[in-house]
Amino acid sequence: RAEDELKKVLPEDLHKAANELATYLCEGFGNATRIDYGTGHELAFIMFLCGMFKIGAYQSDDKVAAVNKVFN
Repeated sequence: RAEDELKKVLPEDLHKAANELATYLCEGFGNATRIDYGTGHELAFIMFLCGMFKIGAYQSDDKVAAVNKVFN
């Protein structure tokens, strides 16, 4: 499960955010039922990244890397 994978990489004090972040992460990869991928899925993935910054998993110094590593 995505929540378990996130807990492996997040510090323990951030585990409480893993459930919500996992939802955004999974939705960012499309919909297996409808077999589609669109702007809503892209937005969900961006919200996952924003959530990681919001909870402090990523720092301000990580902004460039988050874009260049993820989207390149």
